Amino acid sequence: ILVNLGREVLLWRLDVSSPELLCRYPQNYSARSIAASPNGKLFASGFDDGNIALWDLGVCSATPIRMFKLIGETRVMSLVFLHHSRYIASGESSGFVHLWSTEAYDARPVMRF
Repeated sequence: ILVNLGREVLLWRLDVSSPELLCRYPQNYSARSIAASPNGKLFASGFDDGNIALWDLGVCSATPIRMFKLIGETRVMSLVFLHHSRYIASGESSGFVHLWSTEAYDARPVMRF
């Protein structure tokens, strides 16, 4: 289970007799939203400055594997993984939605609507 504490996201294992803290993922800013991928391999955190960080749940690291940046003065309000974890959709305070590829190394959105 992932728990958003703002400047830190915690990964817990709950399938044992007592909960076990597996990892602490520090966030540079207070995370507004987080989302776990359906395949259980990734999670994303979105911030008020328009950044989205993509994390590997198999590696306990203080560094995300990829960063995406929204253009302009907008905040990431919500995140969801789509299409077998291949994409992340971000809802923004500007009213737009961006679609990002988790597989491509291009930090630009695939689509905006």
